[in-house]
Amino acid sequence: MHTQARIAGLSEGRSRRWRRMIGAALATVAMLGSLLVTAESASASDFGTVTGIVHDGSASGAPVAGIRVYAYNSGEESGASGTSGSDGRFTITGVAAGSAYLEVEQQPPYLAVYGIPVTVVPGAPATKDVVIQRSASIFGTVTGDPPDAGPLAGATVNLDNDVSLKTGSDGTFSIPNRSLGDHTVVVSATGYNSRRLTTTLAAGAQWDASVTLTRLSTVTGTVTAQDTGQPLENVAVTLGSLRATTGAAGQYSLRNVPAGSQTLRASDLTGSYVLKAGTVTVVGSTPATLDFTLTPEPTGRVSGRVVMAGPAATPAVAVGVYFYRAGLTPASTTSVSRGTLDADGNYTAVHLPDGDYVALFADDCGECEYERMLTEWWDNSFVRKTSTIIHIVGGQAVTGVDAVLDDPRALQTVSGTVTLPGSTRSTARTLVELLLPDGSVAASATTSSTGSYSVKSVRSASYRVRFSNSEYRVAYYNSAATFESAAVVPVNGPVTGIDATLTRLPPFTSTGTPTISGRAVLQATLTASPGSWSPTATTFTYQWKSDYQVIPGATKSTFTPTLAEQGHRLNVAVTASAPGILPTTRTSAQTGPVLQDFYTPPVPTISGTVVVGSTLTARHGPWRPAASPTFTYKWKRDGAVISGATSTMYKLVVADMGKRITVDITGSAPNFVTITRSSAATTKVVRNFTATAIPTIVGSPIVGRTLTAKAGTWTPSPVSFRFTWLRNGVAIPGATASSYALTKADSGARISVTVKGIKTDYVTTSRTSLQTKPVT
Repeated sequence: MHTQARIAGLSEGRSRRWRRMIGAALATVAMLGSLLVTAESASASDFGTVTGIVHDGSASGAPVAGIRVYAYNSGEESGASGTSGSDGRFTITGVAAGSAYLEVEQQPPYLAVYGIPVTVVPGAPATKDVVIQRSASIFGTVTGDPPDAGPLAGATVNLDNDVSLKTGSDGTFSIPNRSLGDHTVVVSATGYNSRRLTTTLAAGAQWDASVTLTRLSTVTGTVTAQDTGQPLENVAVTLGSLRATTGAAGQYSLRNVPAGSQTLRASDLTGSYVLKAGTVTVVGSTPATLDFTLTPEPTGRVSGRVVMAGPAATPAVAVGVYFYRAGLTPASTTSVSRGTLDADGNYTAVHLPDGDYVALFADDCGECEYERMLTEWWDNSFVRKTSTIIHIVGGQAVTGVDAVLDDPRALQTVSGTVTLPGSTRSTARTLVELLLPDGSVAASATTSSTGSYSVKSVRSASYRVRFSNSEYRVAYYNSAATFESAAVVPVNGPVTGIDATLTRLPPFTSTGTPTISGRAVLQATLTASPGSWSPTATTFTYQWKSDYQVIPGATKSTFTPTLAEQGHRLNVAVTASAPGILPTTRTSAQTGPVLQDFYTPPVPTISGTVVVGSTLTARHGPWRPAASPTFTYKWKRDGAVISGATSTMYKLVVADMGKRITVDITGSAPNFVTITRSSAATTKVVRNFTATAIPTIVGSPIVGRTLTAKAGTWTPSPVSFRFTWLRNGVAIPGATASSYALTKADSGARISVTVKGIKTDYVTTSRTSLQTKPVT
């Protein structure tokens, strides 16, 4: 037997129905008196009727009986319903007038459908067809590979990280009533490699997801030392949570390794050798081999002592000393080694290869309420590029890399006010920087909304002060335009009054109007054009918006809408910049609402007999992914629109004779691109003869005599005739003239003739005479 999953979501419709019923019941109890009054005063004109046909979503579009369809008004917790009959038609009465929507809960083998919009008008039935799709199912058997070939009971089958079940004693599983579209199944079992399968389920599909799982593998190998060539004991070889340790012979055996490309790590537990990673490809349960050769850890080391500034030189605590490679471009951001302080402020950083380094002393107290010390580079440097280089040669030990760290609370402040003439914005966000003699930044702050600033944690020294704002020219204190001409500000205590008045940059003489090209459709790329600017802008930056709200990360000249933007209008803000020119932002007009394309709608088909008086029927087929598109129809005669022919069916008239008929079907749905598909043309429309005749035979049925066929009167005339003589109802080879000479082969047989009437734009019609007496 197999295990059948209880699928999450199968009862969704039922639970929604219970919630609506309970909500309606509570509302009824709470407002009984009010409802009675309402019932007395309510008018039948406040309600309407919804009718339609429930169609199977397959190409046949056949009507489906026994499907309950619910109608709800906005915010309504319970609604009226109707059940489709044998012709698929349903009728729902008592639906409140206005905007409503239809729902079909899951009724196996069909899936649920929600949110089909319909407008209800009192006194006029609203028509809305409903298309429902057959659910799909997934089943299979999980087996193991040799030597454990056979069904695997208790294997885990996970569907879309939503449904999880175990296989039965015979290794089988079944997951019924699944939605359509893409699905992923992951099958796993203890001691086996997992398998991942993907598929796209169509309506009514039954997917056999049977798999054979292979056993996990073992990776073995030997770890040796590069410097001695000898095997290394006490080396941990790991892969995630898997771990094995080498013995005296340097060998390891790592079990339960999954198939695929795996990266193992070998780490010397004594700390004498550098950790090394190695990659091995594991195929199924086949054992694999991976050896490691470890290199000795570098012997270079740096030591020193870190204390806090002050007379007592108190040992620093919770300070990290980080060593970075020096002289690299760009500068390295990954430390090679780190020293940790002991209780006396001493540290030693080990395993440093030969080379040049810079050392950073940084506060490591992540839970402190304030910065306890000012970060600095060795030796007493504000910035990295002026740090003193530490040289390690031949694995030597370097000592005396000490630091005296300042407490930011004991340092000085520099303050002032920045004035921005002509600014229409807040004066905040002007950057104020204190510069060292080499031009490097020692400390900085930004102005508040009033234009004031205060640079904190400033060491006693002489500085130049730079003021920067994107809308103003860069300036230095005191009204200087360059670093060299700037006044020097000595700091030996709190400094105030370092003020500045900035000069606003001139604007562009003319600005462009950004435009957006492309279709505002999901997964289609839109492109922003900035327009023409004068003087010529050197850079443009972009910010895409949805209903005027910023879209995070959408800062390129192109943008591809996602589901988050569906139904919303897009525009783009373009900011132009040029040297010495005020950066300026202009915004494009909005697009239309972002829509979604239907998934390649099928070509419509026409069924019926192409004869005047007959009715042709148009079928649109399944349009996805919209739940229930609205369709309109336009019938054409030789490409010309037929006035008034706008329903699913069209009755052929005399004017159609000799013409070919097509139909255009236009599908639309909320937030989808309206699209029109055209059918193939029919054959030319023909008409039945208004009158035909049963042919007669003149002559005696005697061998050697000649019989003559008379077609009779056919209208309208003229009509061309073709003749076929028959012997006992079987065509006589070559007997196709209007007369036939009887032969011995006809003796004893009964003779008849079929006359075929042929006329342009008319149905070719055949009539057969009565049989003669037996030929003598």
